[in-house]
Amino acid sequence: YTVQVATFGGEVTVDPNKVEKLSNSRDASDKLVVAADKAHRLTLALRRRGVEAYEFHDRFASIVTVGSF
Repeated sequence: YTVQVATFGGEVTVDPNKVEKLSNSRDASDKLVVAADKAHRLTLALRRRGVEAYEFHDRFASIVTVGSF
């Protein structure tokens, strides 16, 4: 089995004004970069301890899982 152990997200909003503001700034992408880095660091730390860990990144968040099915 695969178990999700962590999620690191960017910024999510449904307010049209905030969506436009985020679209015109680097803030949203910067938060995704930070999320990806945190997921990567956690994955490496788990692997150093012998855990079968993986990371997945999409447009909204990065997740860390352990195990495989």
